Amino acid sequence: MSSQTPKLAEGTEAMVSLEALVDEVGLRNVAYALARIAYAKSEHVQSNWQDKPLAKSWARDGQALDKLATNKLEN
Repeated sequence: MSSQTPKLAEGTEAMVSLEALVDEVGLRNVAYALARIAYAKSEHVQSNWQDKPLAKSWARDGQALDKLATNKLEN
C-alpha cells in the first residue's frame, strides 16, 4: 500500500474543491453528473475495448448514482 495521501482525503485540495461544488450545486446534482460520467465511461469501454465486465461495472455505478440523484434509494 502506498504511503501517499489519497487525492480525496480530508483536507486535500481535491476534497475541498469537491465540497465546494456540492455546496454550490447540491449533492443530488453532483450525483446526477457523476451518473452521466459513469454511463459515458460504460459506453466508451464497451465501444473501444469490448470489456463487458468493466462496462457493466460502470453502468451499475451509474445506476446507483442515479438512485441517489433521484432520491430513490431503498430504506
